[in-house]
Amino acid sequence: MQYNAVCTLASFEAIRGDVLSVYGRDPVGREFRKEWEVAMSVRGLRDFGALHPDARLLGVGAGTERTSYFLTLYAGQVFATDLYADGGWPGWADKGMLCDPSLWADGDWNHQRLVVQHMNGCELHYPDAWFDGIYSASSIEHFGTLDDVARSAREMGRVLKPGGVIALTTEWRLTGTQGNGWGNVIVFNPDTLRQYIIEPSGCELVDEPDYAMDETTLATDQDLDWVVSTVNHGGQIPTPHIVLTHRGYWFTSVSVVMRKPQ
Repeated sequence: MQYNAVCTLASFEAIRGDVLSVYGRDPVGREFRKEWEVAMSVRGLRDFGALHPDARLLGVGAGTERTSYFLTLYAGQVFATDLYADGGWPGWADKGMLCDPSLWADGDWNHQRLVVQHMNGCELHYPDAWFDGIYSASSIEHFGTLDDVARSAREMGRVLKPGGVIALTTEWRLTGTQGNGWGNVIVFNPDTLRQYIIEPSGCELVDEPDYAMDETTLATDQDLDWVVSTVNHGGQIPTPHIVLTHRGYWFTSVSVVMRKPQ
C-alpha cells in the first residue's frame, strides 16, 4: 500500500498488522480513522529508517495520543509537543501531560524516553537538523491560516536531519463544497497540500500519492455534528468511522510521508 494515500476501507486491510501492533486490536470490521492515522505515521517512520534505538523523534501537536507512548518502545527519545499549558484542548492536549503523562498512557511505554513540552508547532525551539523523524496526526489543520501551516511545515523541515522522515496526517477534501475548510479546521486538496505542506518542508514524498476514493468507503459517511454530540453525551462512535460530512464538505484523512534530501 502507498504511504501517501487517503483512508479507505481497503487500506485498513492493508495495514491490519500495523494497527494491531499499535492498538492491540484488529481494525477490520471496526475501522476508525484515528487508528489508521497513527498506524500510517508509525509505518512511515519505521519503513524509511527513522525508527531505531538511537532515534530522536518529535511529535508536533502530539496531544495525548497513543503515538508518543508507542514510539518510546522503539526510539531512543520521543519529544511530544503541543499547546499543553494553554488548556484549550481538554482531553486532547491536556496541561496535565506536562506533569504526569502516565495518566493518558493506554498501553506499554517507556517513561524514561518521553519528554513532554509546551510548544507552538509554528515555532519549534530546537536546533537545525536535530531529529531523525517527526510525526503529527490530524493536528496541522488546526494551526491557523494556510500561511501558519506553511510556517509549521518549514519548521519541521528545518529541525529534521538530512535523510530524516516526516510522517503526518491531516484532513482531506473528497467532494462537495469548494474551499479550504471552516473555523479552525483546514481541509486540504492536492494543490494546498503541495503548496503549504510539501514544498515549505523542503522534503520529498517517499512515493507517488494515491488519492483515489471508492464508493463503498464514501457510503460510510457520518455527520460531524452528530459525531460530536454523540461523544459529548458519552456515546461511542459507530464504525466504520472514515468519511465525515460538514457544511457541504465530504472529507477523510490523508497520510503524508516525506524524506528530507541528503
